[in-house]
Amino acid sequence: MTLSSSSSLLFPILLLLLLLPSLLLSPVTSSERSVLVTTCSGSNYTSSSSYASSLNRLLTGISMSVSQSPSLFATSISDDGSPIFALAQCRPDSTAQQCNICLQDSITTSTNSSSQGCPLRRSAALRYDYCLIRYSDQTFFGSAIDDERWSILVNTEMVSNPAEFRKRATALMSDVAAKAAAAVARFAVNESISGAPEEFIYGMAWCTMNLPSEACLLCFKQGIEALQFEQIGGQVDGIDCVLRFENLRFYERMTPRPPASEPGSNLQRNAFAAAHGGPASDLSVAPGVPAATLAAARGSGSHVRA
Repeated sequence: MTLSSSSSLLFPILLLLLLLPSLLLSPVTSSERSVLVTTCSGSNYTSSSSYASSLNRLLTGISMSVSQSPSLFATSISDDGSPIFALAQCRPDSTAQQCNICLQDSITTSTNSSSQGCPLRRSAALRYDYCLIRYSDQTFFGSAIDDERWSILVNTEMVSNPAEFRKRATALMSDVAAKAAAAVARFAVNESISGAPEEFIYGMAWCTMNLPSEACLLCFKQGIEALQFEQIGGQVDGIDCVLRFENLRFYERMTPRPPASEPGSNLQRNAFAAAHGGPASDLSVAPGVPAATLAAARGSGSHVRA
């Protein structure tokens, strides 16, 4: 009996020992379905108001559109003279499934009564690992968010050579920040492969595509100052930008997907006008607007690798 009992315990123990190294080396990250940053502002609206029904209609349209054209979606809607401006974007290396799930989560959370949502508030912005959603009754396209709030995540494992690691990590993150700010997709990755495998560094910078390069650079600069380089991984998340480094690769190589609609359509021109302060149009369900339209013909989203 003793031998039989010991044998029955042997397999799970061996399995745990085999899995333990990978568990210890897993990149630090919040749950992919957890809110990283929430910002609520503006006055309140009532659940029975036209603003509530317009917002619901607009958020439904965003979910459908960004899943088809994940680079960027920006639009406005106006019922009874009450405009709502909205923007959504999925991380350029995300899959269609990751994008869709993230958007559904963000839309649900944005209007619910949890501590992470903005129930009955006219302006809200939520950042997740794979997407961002923002809406307001005031136009914000092309403008950085006021008083950026940062979510800071760190890996608990310390590096063996802090001074050298900090030097490499700072240089890497400065490099990806500059590349991301200049890239069409406002997204870049790079890596520093040197020393022991546990001190490899993989870095990512991502800024919202509606912002000009200068605003992204400023956001990245503030984010780098908030990063902690004494551990093997770290992440800072704001509404406008994200910076992250790990000792394991956490991003995916991808091929840009084509936009859902042809450039130059009326709905795209309406969204472009809204993005640049023009009159709001009644766009109940507008197609995904490619970056070329919203960013003065800068092209569609792409993955940038140094």
